Amino acid sequence: MLKLKPEEVKKILIIRLSAIGDIVHCLPVLRILRQQFPKAEISWAVDELAANILEDHPYLEQVLVIPAYKIARKSKNLSTLPEAIGQVKGLAKMLKKNQFDLVIDLHGLLKSGLVSYFTKAPIRLVYPLARDFSYLFATHRVPPLSPSRHVVDKYLDTIRYLGLAIDKVEFPLYVGKKEEEFAQRFFKASRFEDGKLIIGLNPGASRINKQWPPEKFAQLGDLLIEKYHCQIIIFGGPHELPLVKNITSQMRKKAIIAGGKTSLKELTALIKKCDLLVSGDTGPLHIAVAVGTPVVALFGPTDYRYSGPYGEKKIIVSNDLPCAPCFGRGKCSKDIACIKEITVEQVIKAIEKMQLSFNLAKNEKSKGRG
Repeated sequence: MLKLKPEEVKKILIIRLSAIGDIVHCLPVLRILRQQFPKAEISWAVDELAANILEDHPYLEQVLVIPAYKIARKSKNLSTLPEAIGQVKGLAKMLKKNQFDLVIDLHGLLKSGLVSYFTKAPIRLVYPLARDFSYLFATHRVPPLSPSRHVVDKYLDTIRYLGLAIDKVEFPLYVGKKEEEFAQRFFKASRFEDGKLIIGLNPGASRINKQWPPEKFAQLGDLLIEKYHCQIIIFGGPHELPLVKNITSQMRKKAIIAGGKTSLKELTALIKKCDLLVSGDTGPLHIAVAVGTPVVALFGPTDYRYSGPYGEKKIIVSNDLPCAPCFGRGKCSKDIACIKEITVEQVIKAIEKMQLSFNLAKNEKSKGRG
């Protein structure tokens, strides 16, 4: 255990470069650090692809954008290798100049280990599940202190190691006035009816083997509209727009497309105003949990006990095949039966367990969608 007095820690750096869901999972650590070190300056090192979700966060004094993906790509080509080396040198200089007292590496890979090392901070922690020899760059490797398998609890082991109290687990995902106003304009322009149930569908994922088939999302959307007279909104990143359009083209009913039209923070504002989100194992699923939107999570080759939605407003749909979780390394990687064979009926039953209905939605207070 390493106990630090609040007055001894003036500058803290959290390192979690990507991805969206993992960054959300690290937010409870940020909240407790802000609570326990109220006068400290807290910074977060994040890859530029995910930086938007942390911008203007009231718990952070600084968001350090680390072009890790670009540097890695340039380092693989001899013609751009000198540029990559130059960027690494500039990054190391910038990190050292910040003079951090405490660095917490919640990524646990070689790239995050180097970021930690470049700070030259006197105390550099790395969380228990560190790989890729990243622990060699830390001054302290945090041991597993929680019996839980969930990654959120493994991140929180760094707080336990510092002897800090964990009063509760919350995900302070910040949505500003600008994003709230965007959401209101979006729903108004889309002619959403105030008081009617809004269900979000998020069909994309970082890997194809985590995606539920688009034709099943289309069937689900139509059934939900028929059953609940609800309004369907389909999310996705810019590169997922063809997938979103594939789904809407197969639907008999009208769905609103939000895919490719939002920043990460705007996406968060829209999800916050949904009554339910149906999603696979991907960032928006965990964004929904953070902002209090109930979720029905579809899991195939990944482990929901490790990286599933954290909290109470969830139902996980998984066929729990004997070969799962294989993380996409199984023999059936082309068929992906574990995710593909989840039926629309299974998902409808999960939604019914959430006790969602049109009448319930009408009686709830408006979420300001107009």
